[in-house]
Order: sequence, then C-alpha cells, then structure tokens
Amino acid sequence: MTEDRQEDLTRFFRESSNPNLEDSFYESLIAGIQIVAQHNCKVRNIILDYALGASVIGLIPIPRLFLLQILAVLILIIKMRRHIRALWGFPKGHDILAIISNWFGSLGCLAIALMAWLTMLVIGLFVPFVDSLARAAAFATLTWAQGQVTNQFYFGSKRLDHLVFRRSQQPAQPRNRRPDHG
Repeated sequence: MTEDRQEDLTRFFRESSNPNLEDSFYESLIAGIQIVAQHNCKVRNIILDYALGASVIGLIPIPRLFLLQILAVLILIIKMRRHIRALWGFPKGHDILAIISNWFGSLGCLAIALMAWLTMLVIGLFVPFVDSLARAAAFATLTWAQGQVTNQFYFGSKRLDHLVFRRSQQPAQPRNRRPDHG
C-alpha cells in the first residue's frame, strides 16, 4: 500500500473514532486490514483456479458423460472447500445461524448455476455454438459461488473482539506519573 493511501486511511480512522488514540493504534489497525485483504486475495485466486477447472470439466465434449462430470465437479468443490478451510486455519465453533446460512448459501449457488445454464441455452438459440458452453458456464458458476459462500462462512468466524474495540473507543487515561520531589 502506498504511503499516501496509508496516510488517508490513518486520517479517516482518526476522524471517525476517538481522537485521543495514539498513531500506533491506527498503524496496527491498517496493518490488520492489509493482512485480511491479502488473505482474501489469495483465497479469491484459489476459488478462481477451481472455477476454471470446473469449466474445463464442463467443456469435455464426450456424450453420455454428464453424471461423471457432475461427480468430478462435486469432488472438485469439496476439495476447494477443504482448501479454503485450511487457509483460514480450520476454524471451529460456528453458531447454528452461521451454519444454516451456509446451507442456504449453498442452495442459492445451485439456483445461480441453473440460471447460468439456462441463460447460455437461451443465448444459444440465437447465437450458434453458445449452447455448447452452457454446461461449462454452470459448473464454473456453481464452483465460484460455492467458494464465495465458503470463504464468507470462514471469514465470519474471524470476529472483532468487542471488549478490545470498546476499550479503544474510550478516552485515553493519562498515565500516572510520579510527582516531582524537588
């Protein structure tokens, strides 16, 4: 991150929170944001790799291979989810609401993949050979969406410690100094 951008972020945090906090607090906050952003970029690139692999599986033109392709994509998605989980450090202890939301997100991924497949089929009615890409588009969309749902699920477990945040928002207490005897 450039120094100008870092100064802008420091100024933003200083104006939007307690003005009595030291600059080291803001610098550590910005460093934490940079670490999370870099980690998300790494996870995003992994999701993209798996989605491209799933689309390649969908491009295989052998007839009567659909069930085998679906099985291969499901194995790829399971492997991707485990890879993302490993990148987040195998977090545990999610609440029931987060787990239910993850399941609904997975169902939404199926709906999005179905819409991608249907869209490519409809476009294929007007543009020749586009319908042959429908399976690849659906597999890539399904894998991408599953990766994003999984990333958000594990990202959600990295919560802000509310007690530390509240303490940081309180006015700074002056340090006890020994009185001058002299």
